[in-house]
Amino acid sequence: MEISSNKNYFRDLYYSSQPFHWFRIVAVAVLLGGFTAFSVIGNSRLMAFGLAITIPAIYLILKYPKLWLYLIVASTPMFFSTSSEGVSVIDVAIGVFYIVGMFIWFFWYLIVLKKQLIRNVGDWAILLFFTFLLFNSLIAIENGVEFFDWLRAFLLFSITLLYFPIREHFNSKRDFQLLLLLFAIGVVAIDIRQFYLYYKGVTQVAFYVYELGKSVRINQAVITAAAFFGSVFFIAFRKKIHKLLVLAFLVMTIAALIFSFSRAFWLVYIAGMCLFFVLLPLKQKYNLVIIIFLLSSILTAIVVLILGDNAGFMLQFVEKRIASSTQGTADVSVQSRLAEYSAAFTDIKKHPLGGNGLEKEFHFYDPIGPITTRTGNIHNGYIYLAYKIGIPLTLIYLFFIFYYFFKSYRLIRLAKDPFYRAVAISSFLSLFLMLTATLATSIFTARDGLFVILFSVACIGITERSIESDSDALSVN
Repeated sequence: MEISSNKNYFRDLYYSSQPFHWFRIVAVAVLLGGFTAFSVIGNSRLMAFGLAITIPAIYLILKYPKLWLYLIVASTPMFFSTSSEGVSVIDVAIGVFYIVGMFIWFFWYLIVLKKQLIRNVGDWAILLFFTFLLFNSLIAIENGVEFFDWLRAFLLFSITLLYFPIREHFNSKRDFQLLLLLFAIGVVAIDIRQFYLYYKGVTQVAFYVYELGKSVRINQAVITAAAFFGSVFFIAFRKKIHKLLVLAFLVMTIAALIFSFSRAFWLVYIAGMCLFFVLLPLKQKYNLVIIIFLLSSILTAIVVLILGDNAGFMLQFVEKRIASSTQGTADVSVQSRLAEYSAAFTDIKKHPLGGNGLEKEFHFYDPIGPITTRTGNIHNGYIYLAYKIGIPLTLIYLFFIFYYFFKSYRLIRLAKDPFYRAVAISSFLSLFLMLTATLATSIFTARDGLFVILFSVACIGITERSIESDSDALSVN
């Protein structure tokens, strides 16, 4: 039974004969009272604003959890584009709506409704991970990191747990399809923003032809994952109108990926499409080849139409970006990354178990400058996690991702419904994206990377439940 049914939980909570219900009331009162006191003591208008929207947010989350999740997915373009520096009204609203809302949902679902939430060892792993990650705050403070900086990083990381409510509340195919549609609409908004930033950079900054190859790189993970979803569903859909809509979506999304000039994500998308080709039956392999040629032709025509005489230079830039990936250590960017990795490994050896703390920075000698650079970012997610949180917690987190990665592959074989099979393949490719792209980026802890992980895992859980429901129906019959 869903939380959003007609049953009045507030009334039942008040009139409950169980003595435990008073603890629930006191806990909620202490939570809101503490937040209010913190706002007053801190004399913060932003905190007061957060309190003002917390109460209606709580009502929405408890009464209409599905609507709350729809709004989260629909608001992701705003979430992805929020600045990481400073705290704005949008940051507070998103913090309340995403993070506070998520913890309130967990409290209500587990403590008040006493429902079963954990389904498998992967769920246990991620809960164990975040439980032990709390102790990382002590290490971070010991290493000079401000507590609130650590807390902000921890809370952002915890957004991964949003896959639990998404998985629990989307039981019907129609609701799930609407969720995917909202995700697609959000990606279109992200694509448009990528085009605008590139256009702004070219028209206001670029003075030379070679500067056409420079771009602001944003949300590459979610754009690439969306390209995987679009490619898979183009093959899965049968109606022409659906194929045309997905084709338009694909053209926009892949064009946005190209104009990001992120060769790591280009290569991951190409590798993912090769993997997709292997998974398809023979007849659909032919369809995939057709769509690849069709997309290539359309995208080339768009580049020529938009850039005119400079289109040739643009294509040369794309070729050089891909070709430079084959140069190995001769590539100057690779040399910089190796220097970065070496400095990080030195600190990992000093603190292999507990890490150095979230938000802890380090310095290394960058041969490109040459200059000594101080940064908290590492262009390799595996090294990044080992440096920040230690090797044991890194292995637990990777176990969680690999568990669902292999589960999605298993579901591809089990799914009979074409829609859910497409979802399983898309989720499989999205997690493949995260596991491979993180070799060159710290995408594991980026906002869009976290969303790709939680959304993919949620889709896998929903698909698994659909397959189990079909199996139970067949066994009954």
